[in-house]
Amino acid sequence: MRWLRGRGDGRALIIGLLRLALLPVILVTEGVIDHPGADLEIFETVFPLSCAYAVAALGIAALRRRVPLAPLAAVDLVLIALLTYSSGGAEAQMRYVFSVPPIVAAFVGRPRHTVALAALSVVGYLVVCAVTPPIGAPADLEVAAVNALDLAWRGGLAIVMSMYLARREDRIRQLAASRQTLVAQALGAEDRARRELAYALHDDVVQSLLSAQQDLKAAGRGKPGYVDRAGAALETTVGHLRRQIAGLHPHQLETVGLAAAIAQVAADKGRMGRFAPEVHIDEDAAGLHDDLLLSLARELLQNAARHAGATTVRLDVERRDDSVVLRCADDGRGLAPVDRAAALQEGHLGLAGCTERVEAIGGTFEVCSTPGLGTTVRATLPA
Repeated sequence: MRWLRGRGDGRALIIGLLRLALLPVILVTEGVIDHPGADLEIFETVFPLSCAYAVAALGIAALRRRVPLAPLAAVDLVLIALLTYSSGGAEAQMRYVFSVPPIVAAFVGRPRHTVALAALSVVGYLVVCAVTPPIGAPADLEVAAVNALDLAWRGGLAIVMSMYLARREDRIRQLAASRQTLVAQALGAEDRARRELAYALHDDVVQSLLSAQQDLKAAGRGKPGYVDRAGAALETTVGHLRRQIAGLHPHQLETVGLAAAIAQVAADKGRMGRFAPEVHIDEDAAGLHDDLLLSLARELLQNAARHAGATTVRLDVERRDDSVVLRCADDGRGLAPVDRAAALQEGHLGLAGCTERVEAIGGTFEVCSTPGLGTTVRATLPA
């Protein structure tokens, strides 16, 4: 089976196995239920052909990487129609097999495929109803109509299921593409971070220390006024080091707690973006995902400061039953979906990174934004 998975078409292989597994059920049903309109001669001809076709289709699916499914689906419907016809026509139990192709298409195809097969299944059954009289009693129109509606209803359920699964598949594809971009960008993130830290230490810390060293040497040569300059340089250096350490590790959580840490970040970003931050942190929400909540708050407030042009930004963290909800809303210029996609392509990974981190622990991350009307971001984390 490993060899088959390596070479064959996965979807066609699954359909082929289902097709093969359905044949014994058809044979047992035909043997147990004896319909007065059945034509055994036709059934004994069509059923072996169906078995040979099922085996051949499975073999093709196992050997080829891509198998065109549309022709196989057409053959399936023709064989189902012939088997239904030979099993008694409109009232035969075989009519329920017409609902199988749309259900299978819902799992392995797209909604348009499911719609097409659901419609063709109903049409195929109606064709069987139209040609049933030559081999048995005339098909009752009311019974045929009820059975056709039943098939249409089953097909409708398959279409709804297909639409739901297609949305999930599209979402997974988007996340996969986002993850690929994140991985590609993250490969050089450590080197960039090291370079930035090295530049910061060299340009700020080292230069300040060298200046303080020179001032202390001058003070040692009898110039006491340089002591104050050395002290000021050391004070500046300590400030630079504290900022670098704060960027490397959120020590505020260990010292002042989540509420104070987010409030401090909000105040810093508010000064940067010239907006008035409003912060409300529920005490019951602290202690569960503090590191992630602080990281999300920092990223969202940073985006508001750099890009939103907002005058007011409100950030709330609340405990709601079995979840913790972080909500950040601003009254800035907003963000169109195309702008978000373009930002991701340009390497701006803030929101994509937030999405990945939240969904990695089973949460949800939603961005609601309208150009000119601000942006609201909601992260729901399981508690």
